[in-house]
Amino acid sequence: MPRLLLVEDNALLLRLYRELLEEGGHHVRAASCVAEALGELEAEAPEVLVMDLRLPELEDGLRLLRAVAKLTTRVIVISGWTADLAECPERSRVECILSKPVRLETLLASVGECTRL
Repeated sequence: MPRLLLVEDNALLLRLYRELLEEGGHHVRAASCVAEALGELEAEAPEVLVMDLRLPELEDGLRLLRAVAKLTTRVIVISGWTADLAECPERSRVECILSKPVRLETLLASVGECTRL
């Protein structure tokens, strides 16, 4: 069962994404902020990190991307502000960028692709 870390500061989206991913057969740990996410990363590196980019600020998401740079974790970013990553060096760590609102089928397919690679 693929291990995922889901990071989203919107409680409703966090719950929705988590339920969807668990129903899709993934083991999901969740965090609602960068501090929680960093703790989860220290405990166990996930196969895939699914994260909002602004947590609540852009710098929070970029800090998290820098933290996973030394891991083999694949990264999916979900954001309403996808252009924020266009010129950032952290962009190279991102496997897939999904625009909010993301279709749930698209999220499942993207996670599936990352866990098959």
